[in-house]
Amino acid sequence: MPRKGENIHKRPDGRWEGRYPLFYKEDKTIHYGSVYARTYKEAKRKLEAARQSHPFLYQREAARCETFHALILLYLEDARQNLKESSYVLYRRRCEQYILPALGDIKCTSLTSDRIARFLEEKKRTDGLSDSTTAGLRATLGAILRYGFSHRHIAYIEIPRLKKPEKRADPAVISEEDCVRVNRYLEAHTGLRSLGIRLCFATGMRLGEICALKRSDIRLEQGILQVSATMGRIQDMDPASDRKTKVVVTSPKTVHSCREIPLPTSLLEELAQLKMAPDAYLLTGESGRFCEPRRMTAYFSRVLAASGASHYRFHSIRHTFATRSVAMGFDTKILSEILGHANVAFTMSHYVHPSMTEKRKMLDKLAAACLQMNGQENGQTSRRS
Repeated sequence: MPRKGENIHKRPDGRWEGRYPLFYKEDKTIHYGSVYARTYKEAKRKLEAARQSHPFLYQREAARCETFHALILLYLEDARQNLKESSYVLYRRRCEQYILPALGDIKCTSLTSDRIARFLEEKKRTDGLSDSTTAGLRATLGAILRYGFSHRHIAYIEIPRLKKPEKRADPAVISEEDCVRVNRYLEAHTGLRSLGIRLCFATGMRLGEICALKRSDIRLEQGILQVSATMGRIQDMDPASDRKTKVVVTSPKTVHSCREIPLPTSLLEELAQLKMAPDAYLLTGESGRFCEPRRMTAYFSRVLAASGASHYRFHSIRHTFATRSVAMGFDTKILSEILGHANVAFTMSHYVHPSMTEKRKMLDKLAAACLQMNGQENGQTSRRS
């Protein structure tokens, strides 16, 4: 069967044929070349090699993108109109800091998947970039190349895959002992920021989401919390500004992140006692003043130190919520929706981290069930004898 978007199909004679664009004909239609192979994998390999050896440049736009630098400028111009400001600033910073110095002078006709793979590997190995930063560079390059191909600036270039990242040095899940220490401290040291951290433990909210939360987002009558905004600090691109960065409040990162979360009864009772205006930020109780993410992160670090817990990232609260929920038998589809993920697979692969104790418990449970089944089978055999 042909694979969607790959332009590979099986011929009546049993061979696989892959087709790739070569050039425009006089009637404005595209002339294609073909490769043939006995297997699908071999056809895919030959097709990729042919695409790199015979780049298809769209005649109307080729002159605008002689170098990769020119293509990046076109992409950023388009991204500024179509992306959120925070996303645009992030992509532009990656281009200016990493991509342009290394790849900007390369001609688009000379750019290949292997060259991009070497660039990512060099940044990770030589410059010591983290796995997340390298993955971000790959995402940005992928967006640029897809833009260039879809707008007929460059030939098709496959985005290279990254090696599976090594296990994080810092724990993704807060231990049960530290969870107890932190929550005892938060209950003893009441305040709006302490309440915000407890809300994150109870709902799995992101740091930016709790910072942007307002009193009007909490619907006491329905017992739910509405996530409709997120807060973050980004680079200030205004040349007239005397500040390098600024705090922005925008819509959440994806449509799935806009969600309603049911609240535990105990927290509802606390929230009902708060006296603040509907447009007041929950973490400050004031309409015109907010607690930005880096201040909230600093406060969480102080809570960890004061409670005697180990060091964790604020985002570890979200991982802890997901992992503990699954361990307690939480429905994974419901969990994925509460976290604001697009699908269950992402939730389970990125946010659920079973401990060795939980793995051993499951294996012991399985072994006990097998022994019970063997005992029942032996009993039935004895009775038949």
